[in-house]
Amino acid sequence: MTVIVASFATQEVSQWLSDMLLNAGVAVMLLAPIIYLTRRIERSVNRQIKDVEAEIDASQQRLKKTLDEIDAGVQTRLSDDADRATELFEALRSAPSQEDVKAAVAFAQDWLIASSYGARVGVAGGELYVRYLVRDGVLRLAIDDGFTANIMVYEWSPGVAPSDAFTEIARRLRLTASWPTVGEFHGATTLAGLADIYAFGLNARKRGEYSMRKLIQLVGAEWALTETALVSRAHPHYTVALQRLPKEMNWYEHLGDKLWVDDKGLLAQALGLGEGLLGSVLPKEGVA
Repeated sequence: MTVIVASFATQEVSQWLSDMLLNAGVAVMLLAPIIYLTRRIERSVNRQIKDVEAEIDASQQRLKKTLDEIDAGVQTRLSDDADRATELFEALRSAPSQEDVKAAVAFAQDWLIASSYGARVGVAGGELYVRYLVRDGVLRLAIDDGFTANIMVYEWSPGVAPSDAFTEIARRLRLTASWPTVGEFHGATTLAGLADIYAFGLNARKRGEYSMRKLIQLVGAEWALTETALVSRAHPHYTVALQRLPKEMNWYEHLGDKLWVDDKGLLAQALGLGEGLLGSVLPKEGVA
């Protein structure tokens, strides 16, 4: 009886093991394709991810190259603009045509080197100034005495030589009370002075001296007048708003005490001219 039971138990265990192995085999057969497919999918996804990452990296490199090329192109153009400005401004010193003067003036205004109200230069041997501006596409030369609104405005037409233009200005001035007491008008010499203003403004721009933008006049070697302020040429961070000049403290005494003010005569002239701009060249309330 014991043998029979043991034999039966052995058969049961054997059958159980056989069934278990069969089930395991079936499970393996069922799972193996799933595992295989899963791994293939994982490998495929990983390859796709790597391909996408590689493409993204390549796109970033292409974009960076494109941006670098764009930036290089921009810098080249800016450098070309600066070179062109230098050529235009220097051309004013050597018998320029009307077209040369107009191109230089327009460029200086567009680049905010000169005020849109014009940059002006004192006429040698007198107390008059010639102010150059392009407005509505027309090159205009405005004559003033530093304090009076335009004594006259001459529109310089294309094809008119400088000698003819300044002769006509002189003839018209003779008919006014502003004709120089010396009996002469050396207006053409102001072109070199205009070149000096533009060259100074261009170099200040390159140095990042934004207080020197929109120049109207240079007063000796120490001061510059913009359309908004009186600025020290040696210390461009030191500015006095034009609107403050006639209203506040005694600026002559205040500025005259500065160690870097060498010529008080120039200081007095700069202060007077700065006040004179308001209501003559500039609106009476100034420019914001």
